Amino acid sequence: MRPPVVRAVPAARLCYNQAVIDRASFDQYVREALGRLYDRPYLRAHPLAELLTGRSPEGSGRSLHPILLEAIEHVRPPRGVPAVSPAWRQYRYLVLRYVEGIGHESIARELGISVRQARREHTEALGAVASTLWDTYRALDAPGPKTRVAAIRRPEPVDSGEERATPAGLDAEVVRVGLEATEQSTELQETVESIRGLVESLAATRAMRVELTLPPAPLYVATSRTVLRQLLLSILSYAAEVAPRAVSVLSASESAAGVGLHLLVEPGDPPVGRESSEAETVLTSARYLAEAAGGALDRGQTTTRSLYLNVTLPSGQRKTVLIIDDDPDMPRLLGRYLAGSRYRAIHARTAPAALHLARTAQPDVIILDVLMPTQDGWDIVQRLREQPETSGIPIIVCSVLAEGPIARSLGIEVYLSKPVTRQRLLSALDRCFSGPSMSAAHPDSPSRSP
Repeated sequence: MRPPVVRAVPAARLCYNQAVIDRASFDQYVREALGRLYDRPYLRAHPLAELLTGRSPEGSGRSLHPILLEAIEHVRPPRGVPAVSPAWRQYRYLVLRYVEGIGHESIARELGISVRQARREHTEALGAVASTLWDTYRALDAPGPKTRVAAIRRPEPVDSGEERATPAGLDAEVVRVGLEATEQSTELQETVESIRGLVESLAATRAMRVELTLPPAPLYVATSRTVLRQLLLSILSYAAEVAPRAVSVLSASESAAGVGLHLLVEPGDPPVGRESSEAETVLTSARYLAEAAGGALDRGQTTTRSLYLNVTLPSGQRKTVLIIDDDPDMPRLLGRYLAGSRYRAIHARTAPAALHLARTAQPDVIILDVLMPTQDGWDIVQRLREQPETSGIPIIVCSVLAEGPIARSLGIEVYLSKPVTRQRLLSALDRCFSGPSMSAAHPDSPSRSP
């Protein structure tokens, strides 16, 4: 659908660059632009670009993409607002819908609300973004030429002693999230599939073809899903900018250096040419994201003039956690806690099943409940220590009883008291792989040797 033409309205309405627009039309422009956030050619030609930048239609859209991201970030509640508040739900809705491209029903499940309520939250969130951009537009409505967008005013920090993120757009916020979420592990194939719709839309606008040739075996990257999505979209957007109507082939591999993403762009019509300023910006963002995730990006051309981008990221191969507990609710809870981390859970309810899984699956760590109906946990510990195949597996005792002294006397690596939170669980698991000095340390107390 082509962007609507700006309607003529009474002179009392706002006027900018000889274009006149009312608030309803402006809000519609915002909805259209957000819906095609990664379609940069579309954004360049969209009337909202000229309204918010004051440049020519050919060049203004180069700034619209980060302006929209910054407007979304502006909706983020300040520190101190409860995470379960409507304000946080609305901000999360914007990120999930437009930055990550997730559908309404999936977002409703993610937020734990009904689809009907989710749509109401969506409408309010869109209104907040539109109001932010409308204020920016009004700030530009003054005599004289306009050559740059006015800065979006952000909420003041709750605590003047704390630093708040500078208004550099959501790209910077994504990098911050990726740097902080060091325990996360993301499956590459599922992440690529999650952006398929966005990629198809991008390919259609540039008459390009994108081929995805990923290995069948799962590959895990040691970064957050959000950062990996942004990185994939950035390198594909770069290919669309420098080589429209070309064939772009995305493949992946794993080696001792980590997980490699390989984008080969075959010469199109016209062939790969000089980078525009937009392409340079996109490539810089992609390189920044790769480095923030602990990797690197390399660009070059083959002898046949094909363009290639190679991205190397640290491997996030998931570690297996065997949970031994006769109560099915506890493994289910711990499994939810481990979702999105570098750990995956398997479960055994009885001692024979636990000993069999420990031998055959060779888990990286075992979480054990002491109170078992027919064979207590201490007996299972002794059996595990007696078998050569399982004697070296780290064990975490998880119990409602104060079993720390007994656990340490048996050489148990970590003791975890119930009830368990996600943060304490991940901390306990990480301690099992942080070196011998952390052995037998309670996760809530300073480390000590047994």
